[in-house]
Amino acid sequence: MVFLEMLYKGRNLNSIWFTVNRNNESSIAVYEKKGFRTVREQIADIGNGFVMDDFIMEKEIPVP
Repeated sequence: MVFLEMLYKGRNLNSIWFTVNRNNESSIAVYEKKGFRTVREQIADIGNGFVMDDFIMEKEIPVP
């Protein structure tokens, strides 16, 4: 994560975001400790009656 933050700062990007399965509680806890927050929920139909049931998590990166 530190590498990504440095990379984003160097490119003047102001946030990192990704999806994580809403049932992946251990990963969500780690991401929250690293400063990420849940910004919205996403349910995507992937066919045959299956869906991806995710949170979108984001961390703002201060741009110098």
